[in-house]
Amino acid sequence: WYVLVKNPERSGTFLKLEKVVNHVNVVEDEEVFFSVYLSPATLSKITGKRTGSPSDIEAVGVEILINGRQARDGVATTQKFGGKTDWWTIQSNKVVQTNSFKLLDKSETPFKFLWWDRYVEIDEKAK
Repeated sequence: WYVLVKNPERSGTFLKLEKVVNHVNVVEDEEVFFSVYLSPATLSKITGKRTGSPSDIEAVGVEILINGRQARDGVATTQKFGGKTDWWTIQSNKVVQTNSFKLLDKSETPFKFLWWDRYVEIDEKAK
């Protein structure tokens, strides 16, 4: 997962947040759901605003790998950045990768026990 957030400290620049989530027991040819979360508190810390808004997020992307290889239709993104669908691969002085702010997988949120039958199981040992 990749999330691009507007950097409030330098206009025209962005913070890139990343999260790797390993899933297990995925049933082939069945619709599945998976997600990551950027908590409201983390977004407030990044933006310095009491409440966040959708305009604070520049782009969201996901790359799906199965056994280390990119899956068919394994790249999804909310928009192109620099003309590329897989914008997270672009080296740019406008994008700063940061580990200071965390994306959370579903098991790390208050929603952990909700919709357990809808979302793909997360490999807790891979964390």
